[in-house]
This record gives sequence, C-alpha cells and structure tokens, in this order.
Amino acid sequence: MRKVLGAKLATAILAAVLLAAGCSESTPGVLTLTPAGMNPTGKFTVDPAGVVAFWGNGALQSKVHAEKGPVTITINAWGHTVDGEAPILLADLEARVVGKLVIDSDKPKDYVINTGAQHAGTTIFGLTFSNHADKPPNALAGRWLVVKSVTIEQK
Repeated sequence: MRKVLGAKLATAILAAVLLAAGCSESTPGVLTLTPAGMNPTGKFTVDPAGVVAFWGNGALQSKVHAEKGPVTITINAWGHTVDGEAPILLADLEARVVGKLVIDSDKPKDYVINTGAQHAGTTIFGLTFSNHADKPPNALAGRWLVVKSVTIEQK
C-alpha cells in the first residue's frame, strides 16, 4: 500500500512539474511552423509533409510567442509567374505587415524578412497570398504558390 501511494505521489509531482514547465513562457530561439498546422484558409491542398499549395487566394495564420526585439522570419516557398507577375506573399506580425515577398522562384527557395516584435507575448503571425490568377487550360498554368516551411528566430 505504501509503495502504491508513494508511486502515485511521485507521478502527481512529476505531472505537476511537467505541466508547469509546459505553461511557462518560451525563451527566445527558433520556432519552426509547419504550414498545414497554421490554419490554412482559401483554396489549398496539403501534402503528407505539411506543405501547403495555394491554387487560389488564401492565408496561413498561427499564434506565436515573441519577445520584444529583432525577429528573422524565413519562409521556404515557390510559385508560378503569370503574365510577368510572380506570386506575392504578405507577412504580418502583431497585426502589422512586416514583409511583402515576391515569390520569383519555381523551385523551393528561402525568403527572409528581418523585422522586430514591438511587444512581448502571444500574438498572431500570418501569411496572405492574394494575387492568384487563373490561366487556361488548367490550374497549373495559373499563378499559384507553395509554402514548405516557416521559421521564426529571435536572439
């Protein structure tokens, strides 16, 4: 009986410690977001690795914790240019646009935004693709965008 109570007490203490650790603020570092986990909206498909392909206008959005100070955002993406216009991706943090990226590559490429967080705490990070264009004869001929990964780094 004593061993059972001791084991239950130890389990309860361990659970409390793990719960407390999970609720603490994150420390500055690197956060990698899987696009499929960023609440995609619009016309999109998701592959098994979590890559999101937009074949119409759409957006990605996720809650993130930021500390006040410099932020480097790296987005691995590619797209298809139509009529001389490449896909445009707007990035926003703390309800303000922090970057406008021209996705000029048809192969995976890193696009980097150097910005800053104005406040510490939980905020929303978002990406918006709004210049989709249809082009006959099929969807692949139009302007589309693929987002493979998103990394947010603070030092």
